[in-house]
Amino acid sequence: MIEEAWSKGEQTIDISAHFPGWPYIMNFCNLTQVKSTTGVVRPIRRTAQQAYPAVRLTQAEVAAMIHRKEARRMELALAAEKRKLAAMAKKTWVDFCFLTLICLEAEFEAVCFPQQEEQQGPGQDAGDDH
Repeated sequence: MIEEAWSKGEQTIDISAHFPGWPYIMNFCNLTQVKSTTGVVRPIRRTAQQAYPAVRLTQAEVAAMIHRKEARRMELALAAEKRKLAAMAKKTWVDFCFLTLICLEAEFEAVCFPQQEEQQGPGQDAGDDH
């Protein structure tokens, strides 16, 4: 924007027209910058710069960057899947332990507290009063 105004031969440019938070007016005739809110004047200078982008990348470099980005994306997706599987395994382990405890409790009750039918002798019915 500043360079464009300079190349058009404009004498001044109001920066606040483009960036409201920057209340400056640049004067290209006397190379000064004026802060609109305070009136403070400072000198400015123009330096030669390269056209943007300053860095030129080859196709191979761009391809390598894209490959690294894709590899990182896959790495993050794999890590998320591992976390998901670990959470599922933990839940499965907890469920397994719970079911094991239920089975052990059932065995314990069967051994320690046999039912009435199991306490009677062989061939006897629960209704027999011999």
